[in-house]
Amino acid sequence: MARVCMLAVLLASSLPAAMPALLARHFPDAGSEATIARDWHAAMQQWLAGRCAAGEFPRTWFPGAAGAEPHEIRAASERGLTTRKLLDTGALDAQGKPIRTPAPDNTTFGWDDWLPRYMLGTLPVEGEPRAAELVAFAAWLYSRKDPDLANRVLTVLHKRSAEERPDLETYVRLRENLPDGEPLQVAALWDAEFRAMRDLLVTAKRLEKLTKAREKEARAELASVHAALKDGTLTLAEVLFRLAAWEQTFVSTEYAAQSARERADLRKAAETRRTRKDELAASAGAATDKAAAAALWEEASGLDPADAAIASRAANLWKEAAGLQVRGGSLACTHEGHLREHAVKLYERVAGLAPGDAAVQLALGQCLHALGESAKARAAYNTALKLGLKPDDERRARELLEML
Repeated sequence: MARVCMLAVLLASSLPAAMPALLARHFPDAGSEATIARDWHAAMQQWLAGRCAAGEFPRTWFPGAAGAEPHEIRAASERGLTTRKLLDTGALDAQGKPIRTPAPDNTTFGWDDWLPRYMLGTLPVEGEPRAAELVAFAAWLYSRKDPDLANRVLTVLHKRSAEERPDLETYVRLRENLPDGEPLQVAALWDAEFRAMRDLLVTAKRLEKLTKAREKEARAELASVHAALKDGTLTLAEVLFRLAAWEQTFVSTEYAAQSARERADLRKAAETRRTRKDELAASAGAATDKAAAAALWEEASGLDPADAAIASRAANLWKEAAGLQVRGGSLACTHEGHLREHAVKLYERVAGLAPGDAAVQLALGQCLHALGESAKARAAYNTALKLGLKPDDERRARELLEML
């Protein structure tokens, strides 16, 4: 009898585990959850390749030395992804977000380099009408040990379809080891990396933890906006945008009421600087002397150091006022101080803000050239050529290189 029981146990353990009802309903012929996940990933690769072939290049992120780096996906195959890193132009769109342009050179990544959290920010989850597609994506995310990301995908379906909810909640409980007796509810989770709210299915206990974490994140986010204004790492427009976004995101937190005066002072400080900056810009526009106008633009730039456009305008005027000209087969100037004390420093700052701007590198090279700093000038010219100049500027850069 004992041998019969043991045989029954062995046979039961060798049978494949029953598929969760949610998966079995959408994929009755799949055979296993692993198959669903694998097939979804293969189909996603084909979909992405098709978009790229049609000239639609999705924008996403990949890990970099200093955190997430924006890239544009140019091609996809079974072997991996071909991308181009997106470089800041120094300009902002109507929402105060940086405008980026693709680098001239391609970068290659394996599929494992594309982290699931960045995939989720790129693939059309919210607008995906097919429930089976969302379920399969979630199965793949669970297979990658990313339960919160899988949960986010399923929460989209949970909010959309009451019919899916019972099996969906059972699947979430199974994969996340949640107790059966505790109800699940949709709660907003703050995504610190992307500064956005994400809906998640959670228990009451986890919601309590999330609420505490959100209060902590509200404090950290407002502190980062304060630091950005103090250190000049964001433009004034970006500071005010981030402040408005904070108030929309964290309006329901206790810290929102506690920090009302602090936020009012922060907004006033940013708006005061912006008003003074606009006054200086108006005075600079009315100035007839280039050096005087350059000084006004530079003062305006000091109030908003992350604004590449203002710094570029000041640098360009200092460069023009310096009187660059070719003398004896080399580049020279009539006012070295305009370049050494002003233009070079401004162009170097702009180059840091907008590393993809070839024209800035060319102008920086000219200033260094006129100051006799040949090695630095050569490096700037070569960077400008690598980034890609307009035909006339490219010809000028090559002529200047020959003079060094």
